[in-house]
Amino acid sequence: MSTHNLYKGGMPLLMLPYCDSQREYRLPYPLTVAGEYGRGDFTLGDNIQPLYRPYQRAVMKDVQAGDTVNLLVVPGEHSLTELFLKVEPVAPPVTLNCSNCNCPATSMEGVTFDVTGNVYGVDDDALSVAPQSSLTMPAGFSGIDASEESSVHAFLQEYVDFGTVLMLAVRFLTAPTTSGENFGDLAGRISVVAKTHDFQFPWMN
Repeated sequence: MSTHNLYKGGMPLLMLPYCDSQREYRLPYPLTVAGEYGRGDFTLGDNIQPLYRPYQRAVMKDVQAGDTVNLLVVPGEHSLTELFLKVEPVAPPVTLNCSNCNCPATSMEGVTFDVTGNVYGVDDDALSVAPQSSLTMPAGFSGIDASEESSVHAFLQEYVDFGTVLMLAVRFLTAPTTSGENFGDLAGRISVVAKTHDFQFPWMN
């Protein structure tokens, strides 16, 4: 079992020359979800749809059943209050404005997955170290069939301690069964959204 990083909020280091839309993700982890947007609630969200996102495809082609793909980072001194998941087995690419695209209809067949949450120290590399602890996920976020359209929502009361980060991820349990396809060929969309809250305070009155 391996871990792969596609996490939102990471520091995307562009590889020059910029070939095939490849990107590398590097530490340190972000210290705040988005302080520039103001204090309080913030929504983190991203989706896995590698067939239409070249930098994802470069990573996902090497994913095997049992692997974990890190997607979102909740920094320390933040709380996680809501979690949402949406599965769309047939979905037009998010970058194209079309409602009737010729999207592969069977790429998600056989794929099942869990949504997971693991806590790491801020100096840890999620690719090489074991997490300090794991989040107990709400009902409905495990054993999900990616070939069936669905959505699930849950309220949470999770606080991420100082000096740690909470990594929200997708752990693939089974691989695509469509002949000749791997995880890099997934054309459907798996979206994970997290409502977070920061605790920044004004430095000046």
